[in-house]
Amino acid sequence: MSSTEIHNDKDIALFHAISDTEKHKSDNDKEVRLAEIAMSERTAKIEIESKAHNLEQEKDFRLTNILDVNFDNILAVWFYYYHDNTGA
Repeated sequence: MSSTEIHNDKDIALFHAISDTEKHKSDNDKEVRLAEIAMSERTAKIEIESKAHNLEQEKDFRLTNILDVNFDNILAVWFYYYHDNTGA
């Protein structure tokens, strides 16, 4: 082998080594990006579940308030009706 061929072989080997390194770096970057996306999706899912839970609690609170107000109104109407009809 001539020195030019040896030099070319070293350049080719170096090129392949650099290419492999860049490929691994690119693969690692993709894995990191996928992990970031997965974490973002998990965070979004947790936020959505939290908001849904809060809305459910708010709905229950409003329903309870409505039922309490209606029950109080029913009691007041019954009391006045009973009071007026019994002459008490």
